[in-house]
Amino acid sequence: MKNRPPMNLKTPMLLYNFTQVCLSVLMTVNLAPFLKNKVFNLNGKFVSTIEFWIFVHYMTKYLDMFDTVFMVLRKKEEQLSLLHLYHHLTIGFIWGVLLQNGIANGTAFFGAWINSFVHSLMYFHYLFTSLGYTNPFKKYLTQIQMFQFALCILHAVLAVALDRQIPFSFAILQLCYHMTLLYLFMNFYRTKIAAKRRPAKQ
Repeated sequence: MKNRPPMNLKTPMLLYNFTQVCLSVLMTVNLAPFLKNKVFNLNGKFVSTIEFWIFVHYMTKYLDMFDTVFMVLRKKEEQLSLLHLYHHLTIGFIWGVLLQNGIANGTAFFGAWINSFVHSLMYFHYLFTSLGYTNPFKKYLTQIQMFQFALCILHAVLAVALDRQIPFSFAILQLCYHMTLLYLFMNFYRTKIAAKRRPAKQ
């Protein structure tokens, strides 16, 4: 593995990114109607539609692991950051726990909806650039991701205080988890900005 050349995976990655865009848009569209139900659908009824699309969202967390596979096969190990590994190794487990306990419903839809929306932007960017185009909005993607986690923290705080459907311990888990993600993303963003400025000073 160490001495082999990087693999050319353009076609598999095109198919993968296209699939991710389609799935992310489907989840975004089908969960969007629940945005109309109060703030974050707090104390919203448990309905089969939400549970089904959260299950689809949960399954895509394992599909996301192909990101890591592609990085390794293309010898892009520098992209295997703590942030990347932490997020990909934990998020599927967390959604699985919610589904296993029958509480991947109600206000929990918001996490799946906003993550699907952000992923639709991300994978469209990957698809667009893999076709040889330049995305002028690339610099905003990390900021959008950080805004996602800030909203999820607000959602978790309101769920802790106001929601009676999701157990307190799970709302606290969401709060702590998204705080760690926001912290790691902010570190990643600061490091990226610092790396861009360093050559200019030289």
